[in-house]
Amino acid sequence: MPTLQVTDLVVVLPGIMGSVLAKDGREVWNHTLAVAGRHALSRLDEVRALTLPRDIGDGDPEDGVEAVGLLNGLHILPGVSAIDGYGTLLAFLERRLRVSERDGNLLPFPYDWRLSVRLNARRLAAGVEPALAAWRERIGDPTARAVFVAHSMGGLVARYYLDVLGGSRHARGLVTIGTPYRGSVNALTSLHGGVAPRLGRLSEPFTGLARSLPSLHQLLPTWRCLVGADGTRSALDGVHVDGVDVYLAVDALRFHEELDRAGGDGYALHVFGGCRQPTRQTARLGDGRLDGLRDVNGTDHFGDGTVPRFSCFPAQSSDDSAVRFFAQKHGALQNERALLNQLEALLTARDPREFLDGGQELTVDVPEVVDGPDCPVEVTADDDRLLLSVAAEDVETGRTGARKTLRNHGDGRYSTRLELPAPGTWRVGVGDPVNSGRVHDVSSVVLAIRP
Repeated sequence: MPTLQVTDLVVVLPGIMGSVLAKDGREVWNHTLAVAGRHALSRLDEVRALTLPRDIGDGDPEDGVEAVGLLNGLHILPGVSAIDGYGTLLAFLERRLRVSERDGNLLPFPYDWRLSVRLNARRLAAGVEPALAAWRERIGDPTARAVFVAHSMGGLVARYYLDVLGGSRHARGLVTIGTPYRGSVNALTSLHGGVAPRLGRLSEPFTGLARSLPSLHQLLPTWRCLVGADGTRSALDGVHVDGVDVYLAVDALRFHEELDRAGGDGYALHVFGGCRQPTRQTARLGDGRLDGLRDVNGTDHFGDGTVPRFSCFPAQSSDDSAVRFFAQKHGALQNERALLNQLEALLTARDPREFLDGGQELTVDVPEVVDGPDCPVEVTADDDRLLLSVAAEDVETGRTGARKTLRNHGDGRYSTRLELPAPGTWRVGVGDPVNSGRVHDVSSVVLAIRP
């Protein structure tokens, strides 16, 4: 049982391939197809049908496919990643934090992982903002915000919404788990060599699907990942690699430049990553072959098996000292018990002042000098449900004037006009005497003069 209540809306975003896709009421991508095993052999035409038109960019194919849920079990695109589903993560959030879809404070956000991150970020905005408005109304707290928990590519979707589309004004925090901020060499090697060519008949439709995806191209590495015959490294920009769509690759670099330029202000960012696992970090291109290498200039930085250590945090960070690392594979990070415990701590974090003295802090605006008895008082607070009042005490005589209740204007704004009984120096105090300790009293000294 949780000791602290989560008052925000928790939004969960899966990684690539992590959403169930359906068309005309029939699931066309689910656990059975996602494991790319023998059960998929009879449904290869459905995989081919998911392939996108060439040069779709940020567009919608309007093919009737929609995302209807998160994949709870194992899903694999061999060579790209193998992910152990989101059932454990969702169950943990519901059991330990008491958030649920039924109560309105948990929003699993499936998305069509075939399409560009930009398009899915716009769809995220359309889903989150009404859900947050409904949650605020339900609990009567306009200060509630959204906290995003995102695995792998889901972190890029969330970041684009927050940092580029302006969603940060609705967010309290973003937790990314194994997000390839700078991409992954696995995306490059899979686009070039195909999806698990050893799978025979299964390889061709999955490879065709992969090569048509703007999303997979947006996971291409942005660092100097190509190693030449002389050992020098170069970026993908301007280099032709068989299997990589030139248009989508160029646009993917622009996409990452957008994120790298974005500020990331207004919310707390918490980054989880994997370490100590063998991970491709560069690739040698030559004679039509592309071989993934597990080092950069002879140094093995490791990673989570999919995302190198140096790719799991945003470009705005100078190093990875703030990353919480776990010796775990990419596809199991979101289910790592130690990570889930830290996630619980993050989602239930409180300002120490809240439990040390419990007082709300007020911003009080009164004039230093008033010409006459009328003294305007304006207050702003984080809580719009306070019962605030104001009184004045004559500093010289100790005489106290009548206490007056402030008018609540909503959105944490309060005001009134206090009458100072006589000229002199007055101590004007704002607080909540009815609920003692609920707020920090604030006092101001006002000099009242007469014409």
